[in-house]
Amino acid sequence: MSDTPIWAALTRYAARKTLRMHMPGHKGKSVFPAEIPLSALDVTELADTGCLYDNAPPFSEANRLAAGAWGVPQAMILAGGATLGIQAMLRYAFAGSENRRILVDRGSHKSVYHALAFLDLDPTYLRPDQSGREPFEAIGATFSPAAIDRALAETRARAVILTSPTYYGTVHDIAAIAEVVHRHGALLLVDEAHGAHFPFIAGMSPAVLLGADIAVCSLHKTLSALTGAALLTASVSVDMRELSRVAAEFGSSSPSFLIAASADCARAAAEASRGKFSELAAALAAHPCKFPRLSARITASGLADPLRLTVCTSACGLAGSDAAKRLDAAGVTVEMSDADYVVAILSAADSIADLERLFAALNALPTGSPIPRSAACFPAPTRICSPRAAWMASGETVLTKDCVGRVAAETVGRYPPGIPLVAPGEAITAEIGAIFAADPDSYPANIRVLCRSGNPLC
Repeated sequence: MSDTPIWAALTRYAARKTLRMHMPGHKGKSVFPAEIPLSALDVTELADTGCLYDNAPPFSEANRLAAGAWGVPQAMILAGGATLGIQAMLRYAFAGSENRRILVDRGSHKSVYHALAFLDLDPTYLRPDQSGREPFEAIGATFSPAAIDRALAETRARAVILTSPTYYGTVHDIAAIAEVVHRHGALLLVDEAHGAHFPFIAGMSPAVLLGADIAVCSLHKTLSALTGAALLTASVSVDMRELSRVAAEFGSSSPSFLIAASADCARAAAEASRGKFSELAAALAAHPCKFPRLSARITASGLADPLRLTVCTSACGLAGSDAAKRLDAAGVTVEMSDADYVVAILSAADSIADLERLFAALNALPTGSPIPRSAACFPAPTRICSPRAAWMASGETVLTKDCVGRVAAETVGRYPPGIPLVAPGEAITAEIGAIFAADPDSYPANIRVLCRSGNPLC
């Protein structure tokens, strides 16, 4: 056994030289413009280097350049991932307000659910209309502005938070939704963690440019930044000084300047590679594939991420998890797989030759009769108490097989994509228990639940 197991695992993976169809977007290639020992650059707040959370050089200049590249009024580089950006924008949106009501995309990342508990927010969940769709098309459903209009009228929520693009590549109509949200006097927050490349592809736009108040993207997912690099973008109405202040409340007091510098370099590289993004997107769209693509089935109702390849292998008789194992054996490592889908992430670091290699491996997979799937992606939640109350209450750990009928004290879901099947304060129903039992390798063996004894919430 190695005495440096993490280092050993990373070097072992790098030595495989597999085709990386997963994040980070640099795909193992150069991040910085010069080959300088990273330890020489690993410093933090000094007179020469400034402070990430202060509006002063060099960060003020880097943020100005990022705002220009995204075409938005304001931007702020983060070194704590999109999670920090989500926490900051929710904290900003509800500062000083007694109204804690918020409309939440049920397909949000678990970091959103954690922030709901941190900030004691009162969520009403939004679920896209999946009616009339074949089971394997359900994840391509988009939100109706009319449905959000009705939900805002009913709840009088202070803010709405959506995920766009989704992990699978669905893009919601942010412009139409923003118009509805602002008509109700609410704020629109967008987790566009997977959309950092949108400003650099013709026909795509970042959320703030489309009318969102604040958005956050993960620069490491589809651009060439180091893992943890992110960017907050904001409209002109947002007090960026205050948003920076609340980001500092949640972020490390010693943020990695290497990660921040990689964000700066990734922005510059993306601006110089605009043609590469569009070229790769066109090649991806044109390439034949024997499995149904999600992008081809959602463009009628909305845009699809042009660099996200989501294929439904179960429609052709092969479970997504089995397909991913076969691809890995063929030297292609994908971002994610589940019972139905395989998800591959492309970036400007990929070449047309890489794309050919990906499709050669995909099209060599065996096929058969379709595997029947349920049309429901996630069961409707049954709320017992608030997320905050569940987090702060006494809890205990039980075996997952014994959790039905209990109240969850934590988020539980497959990772990736990190979308909770059940959230704190919600009942673990028989339907949810059946999902756990049907795919035990994808869920934890133990779950934290509320104690029954002496607990008024149960």
